[in-house]
Amino acid sequence: MEEIEYIIWLSLLKGVSLERVYALSEYFQGAKNLFRSNINDYIASGIVSERQADQIMGHKSFPMDKYISRLESEECGVISNGESLYPAMLTQIHMPPLVLYYKGDLARNVDKAAVAVVGSRKATVNGLKNAYRLSGELASYGACIVSGLARGVDSKAHMGALDASGMTIAVMGSGINQIYPSENRKLYERIIEKGGIIFSEFPTDYPAMPENFPRRNRIISGLSYGVCIIEASEKSGSLITAGYAAEQGREVYALPGDISSKNSAGTNRLIKDGAKLVMESADIIEDIFPMLDLRPHTKKPAISLPPEENKIIEIIEEGFTTADEIIRKMEIPASDVGYLLTKLEIKQIIMKSRGFYYIK
Repeated sequence: MEEIEYIIWLSLLKGVSLERVYALSEYFQGAKNLFRSNINDYIASGIVSERQADQIMGHKSFPMDKYISRLESEECGVISNGESLYPAMLTQIHMPPLVLYYKGDLARNVDKAAVAVVGSRKATVNGLKNAYRLSGELASYGACIVSGLARGVDSKAHMGALDASGMTIAVMGSGINQIYPSENRKLYERIIEKGGIIFSEFPTDYPAMPENFPRRNRIISGLSYGVCIIEASEKSGSLITAGYAAEQGREVYALPGDISSKNSAGTNRLIKDGAKLVMESADIIEDIFPMLDLRPHTKKPAISLPPEENKIIEIIEEGFTTADEIIRKMEIPASDVGYLLTKLEIKQIIMKSRGFYYIK
């Protein structure tokens, strides 16, 4: 077998917890050495029981050639930790997936500015609108929107990114061929068609089960620079994602809501506990883009502006985004440029963050 086939073999091992699988891989210095060892070696490691050691031995008969052929016939890619296209952000987390199954354009930069947008499956109308709007605005600035392809907020997050001609990544809590919920098949296909990516840690036909989703959630947060929770009850799975984000050193964002609404109890609690309150996309943009020195995708405002204000817009679109750069390009007194910039900010056409101006 090739190196990645040994890793796939290990990832398919049943009856052994994920923690023990990682411990075995470390102890034997890789899946290949583990595969080539014997039952006495497994028992001597002290990581697994005799019954589990016997299961590992039995797993050696897994028909890997047929499994790989099936992946190829279904145009399902698989990548292991350590390969060049494996998302670098995921390598930083505790227990990154041994393998990721994927569909879509993995050649695109999945490590670009990524923001996870997640929330309630039973979101309110306002929650759904906010998920769609926020994701669309972030995507229009070049952010990649990461979510879980679930009903409610997740679906609207993906749709908002796609409708803004942006990139989105869906991380599934089932095998990549087990679309859940089934009504999201068209969304699944649209993500792939528009250059996005579908990821799953689970074998191709693995069903969606409750215990899968916490594992899925650690990948959602792991792929992202920050996680934004739109709506969540006190027991929402989205709070698990927020918890992983905090553990992984990612930023946690939350939209506030009515204190009498169950759907806002989780997000309000997050804000009380230190999550950054989000009122608009600019609250996230000011963290993500200056840090990465990315330029937003811009469009000229639909309203009519005086010539000098239009010229400032054009200068910012060209990539000159600091006050000094704009002053040099305008060739008018600095005080006049400052006045024009203030007017554009008041009109909410531009925003300033950490010394950079952006088109809103």
